This record gives sequence, structure tokens and C-alpha cells, in this order.
Amino acid sequence: MLSRINRYEYGIMLVALVFIYLAIKESSIPLNDSLTDSALASLFLISDQSGLIFNVSCGAIATFIFWLIDIFIPRHQEIKRARYYLPKWKLYLSQHATQLDSMLKKMGEGEEGGKTRIVMGNTSGIGDSHDFGMQFTSLPSSKALFSLNAINTVISDIRNYEHALNEDELELIHELHMRLIMYISFLAQKNEIGSNKDFSDLKLIRSNLKGLLKINLFQSVG
Repeated sequence: MLSRINRYEYGIMLVALVFIYLAIKESSIPLNDSLTDSALASLFLISDQSGLIFNVSCGAIATFIFWLIDIFIPRHQEIKRARYYLPKWKLYLSQHATQLDSMLKKMGEGEEGGKTRIVMGNTSGIGDSHDFGMQFTSLPSSKALFSLNAINTVISDIRNYEHALNEDELELIHELHMRLIMYISFLAQKNEIGSNKDFSDLKLIRSNLKGLLKINLFQSVG
């Protein structure tokens, strides 16, 4: 839970601690004998404006308690609920990551550390098209779109729970989402995939997806 407390909440808690200290300092509560004879005793000397400071501090503490009960606790309960259900997408996303593995392998990707099979394609119009230079084994674009749209749907759903994500998780989700949107838009105009751009974009999307699946967001909650 502590990892999901943001800096603003830490700031509020720090200010609350200051007011708690001031309320104790300006109150009529006697110091413990062990503190009376220590160097810390000077930190608890009552000031000339003790009544005013005590009343302001008590008001601030009451406001903090209201914030804690009405905002902080409900917010983190909602985050806990959201993060309980989000890991349930892991198996579905993993299945589509496997589909991307299969497509890339059919296009010519070698085993890890192995060589990728490529042939030289048409280099005409090199400045005008993404589809020049290296060409890979062609596949129907519908096969790729099926998995990419499925992944994009899940990522879009997860973004509805951005309040439950930390900054690192949100950055990974955003990066994958942007790659999906841009490549799906590009792919919608094609009947086949097999260009260098297709191969590179699919590898990047797969890499982003597998990296995302390793983070705590997708770890099952007991």
C-alpha cells in the first residue's frame, strides 16, 4: 500500500505530524520525567501564543482525520479493488503475446540468438514508402489485427483505472497503447504484412507487452 501513496498524500501526512507535534507541545499535558531532564525538553516549551497555536493545531488535526476517513481510505480501497481484478487479464494478454511470437516466427524470426530469414524487396520509392528494403514472409493482416485489437481493447480498459497505477506502470501502459494505436491505423490499410516496418513494429509491441506482463500490476493478489 505504501508504494501507492503519492507525494501529495505524503505531504499531507507530514503537515499533519507537524500539527500533532504543535498540539502536544502547546497542551497542558505534563512531560514524562525522562524527557524533562533531557535535551528534548526545549522542543516542548510552551510559547506565548500557546492557546491560539493549540486551537489551530486541533482544527488541522480534525481536518486531517476527516480527509483520512472520507478521501484517503476510500481511495486506497478502490485502488486495492482495481488491482485485484487487473491481474485477471494476464492470461489473456499472454495468449496474444504467444500469437505475436508465432506470427514473427512465421515471418522469419529465428530462435533467440538465431538469425532472421529475410529477402531483399523492392527498393524503388525508397523515400516515399515504409515498404522497401528487407521483406519477410507475408501473412494476412487480419491475423495480426485480431491479436492487436484484442490487446488494445484490454489496454484501453486498464487505462480506465489509471488512478490505481503508479507512474512507472502508467508510462509502460501509455507507451504500449500509443504503439498499438499507430500500428493498427497503419495496418488497416493493408491486406498483408511482411515489410520491414511490419516486422519491427510487431517486435516492439511484443517486447512492450512482455515487459508489461512482468510488472507487479499483473501479479496475482492473494
